[in-house]
Amino acid sequence: MDPLYGFLVTGVVAAAFGGGVAAILFCPLRSVVADLCGTRERARFWSAYLCTMLVLAPLLGVAFIATYGARVPDLASLLERSLFFALLGLTAALLAIGIGIARPPRPAVVPGVAEPPQAAG
Repeated sequence: MDPLYGFLVTGVVAAAFGGGVAAILFCPLRSVVADLCGTRERARFWSAYLCTMLVLAPLLGVAFIATYGARVPDLASLLERSLFFALLGLTAALLAIGIGIARPPRPAVVPGVAEPPQAAG
């Protein structure tokens, strides 16, 4: 099997997985990001960024294994291995996004402005 053909097939499969998950999560993710960011422009940027990462993470996993993994002679084994690494990359991206969204936002610090005193309690 031609290595370029195998790489293209696995790249398309990985991009389809990432694109599918990004398409499914886009509307809910945009709502959550809009709530966290405060402005529509910021939410639009971060939603696009997160969806791009959801597509790139599986592609990176497939590219890594295609570059550093052992060559496999048949398409079925190549697809099996590539799907595993695509799903591993997608899972890592989803975990990172989930952890980032679950953390409470830090309060903004404006240089030169004193913080208000905390109530004693």
